[in-house]
Amino acid sequence: MKKHWLVQRFIVSVSCVCGVLCAPVQSVSFASETLPVAIQSIDVKEVNGITKVVISVSQSIPFAPIELRDPPEMILEFLTSDAVCLMKDRFIRVQQGPLQSIRIVGIDPDAEDGEDRVDRLVFHLKDSVPYRIYQEASSIIIEFGVPSSPPLSQKLVSSGAVASLSAAPSAGQPVLRASPPIPPVLEGQYGAQRSPLMLLTPPPTPGGGHVYDLLTCQQVAEMNHRPLQIAYEEVKLASLKLQEARRSLYPTASVKWQESNSEVAGGLADSLGRRFTLEMQQPLYTGGQLQAAHRQSKLNVKIAKLRYEKVRADLAYDVAKAYYALAAAQWKVQFYEAVLPETERVESLMTKRYERGLSRNLELLSAQSSRYQVVQQIESGRSEVSLAMLSLQNALNVEYPVTAAGEELGRDGAVPAAEDECVRLAQANRLDLQLNEMLVKFSDYGRRIMKARGGPQVNLNGLVGHGSENFETEDLEFQNEWFVGLEVKVPWGLNVVKDQVVAQDRLPSAGQVDSTKFFSNTAEMVLFDKEGYVLRGEKQNAEIEYQKALDQLIKTEQTVTYEVRESFLNYQKSRRQLEGVRQRRAYGEEQVRVLRGTADVNEVPSSDVIKAVVELADIQASEIQARAEQWTAIAALNKAVGMAGYFH
Repeated sequence: MKKHWLVQRFIVSVSCVCGVLCAPVQSVSFASETLPVAIQSIDVKEVNGITKVVISVSQSIPFAPIELRDPPEMILEFLTSDAVCLMKDRFIRVQQGPLQSIRIVGIDPDAEDGEDRVDRLVFHLKDSVPYRIYQEASSIIIEFGVPSSPPLSQKLVSSGAVASLSAAPSAGQPVLRASPPIPPVLEGQYGAQRSPLMLLTPPPTPGGGHVYDLLTCQQVAEMNHRPLQIAYEEVKLASLKLQEARRSLYPTASVKWQESNSEVAGGLADSLGRRFTLEMQQPLYTGGQLQAAHRQSKLNVKIAKLRYEKVRADLAYDVAKAYYALAAAQWKVQFYEAVLPETERVESLMTKRYERGLSRNLELLSAQSSRYQVVQQIESGRSEVSLAMLSLQNALNVEYPVTAAGEELGRDGAVPAAEDECVRLAQANRLDLQLNEMLVKFSDYGRRIMKARGGPQVNLNGLVGHGSENFETEDLEFQNEWFVGLEVKVPWGLNVVKDQVVAQDRLPSAGQVDSTKFFSNTAEMVLFDKEGYVLRGEKQNAEIEYQKALDQLIKTEQTVTYEVRESFLNYQKSRRQLEGVRQRRAYGEEQVRVLRGTADVNEVPSSDVIKAVVELADIQASEIQARAEQWTAIAALNKAVGMAGYFH
């Protein structure tokens, strides 16, 4: 066993190195079907009060975090059956921060190579704490005890001044990268508390609020999104059907034990019999029907995986769209709240000047109008925030209030690619295209299965046994028996020709000395067989489904090209809008600066200054709205090319 374990580890290590050196950049593939994913090491360290766990892996691995409250645990389920562990210790005692220990759990210790295969990592905690999970290069990073983000007002607004748009992402903030491969079916069994359909809610941040960045929002949405969880169950169902199709390629066998006691001629001659038989059935020739069904089932697993990833990609875009809308609404409210005190101060000043006869009524009305305009914008903005928050709550499937960190809106997004290059990326990576191409192949396998069902079929039946039957007054003398049957079925139009050849050597009955040997050849022709009519309709239906799949593939290719070009043009439009707004902002800032200087020497009234300040706040609100539209267009472009987080 030790030698076998070392040889396996050597093979896995060489496979992992080859996978790292030979894997294409930014390719979308099911790596778990070709090379095993190796967990190489687990390191734990304390960084600024945060317990950071770094899991080194040989390649990207799909996973799902599950939180348990009693006892407090965080479980990292690996959504693949090919994960192996190169570490010898399966229990790691940590005792750092909230983390007590880490346990590595295998899939099935009794299975072949099961001692090295990993199902999940269990993190034993002292208490439930907030955490963050993300992937960087060849590592999975888990941060326990992540502090909540500071209030949005501290990030965006300086007291007494209009906020600027120079905010940048926090240091160390993980950037959303391309999605990991979709999870293949998990071979292990979930317990009642580990059901993937359990709705999970992250713990509230200190202070009772929930300030989420985009990555956290997407993680929460994936944990709570019911269609995504159903799609995951469909992957498992497809895998079970694959096992069923694979099983049909092999013989079926049954073992039978029979004990009989019969009474003959009113009890004058009772008999006793005992038999043990093994019966087997094997299809010898099916015209490729079983092989085509097996390949179709394998393809169905890939289709289920692609559907899972497509639901995940659609969810990521919906979350990003709602997130940017909420962040922009919050920014705009902060802009107007920052200038409200100055408008109130100027209105009070102009009221006193007017009462003393030092200014005209027009200047007072202008100051009052500016303050009223800011108040209206704040009230309108708060309503917009409420609606945007409701939209994000729906996307996350949560009921508690959520605030968007909005750090992405402090910088411009970038798409360093031409329009034609984006189209080529979509043709290579778009999930809809891959899914429809596989559906065409799936329908083609359906046609092959129907064609094979209409061809010759040859089945072999066999039986071997050992037993005896004799009168109760006689001893049982056990002998061997056997049976061989060959059945041939050949459809001929709507008719079916059958031929059955049987040879057997049966046990002697009570009172007999020798066994009964038997051979027969029976030919039969079923006229206008009902199955022939059914099969003819199913063949036509399979052909129609194939043509529909081809037509849908052509439409999808056209739709994908249109969506990519539309998203790219929307991104360019948002860039032009940003450039125009920046020019207006530069003019507005210079206008405010000049008017403040002239107001200090009483050359212009303060009402003109505050009017310019409000106009500058309007320009900044337009700029943040344009930037939110730019990031939304980038998210739509990522979805259109089929690579989540590719452009950022």
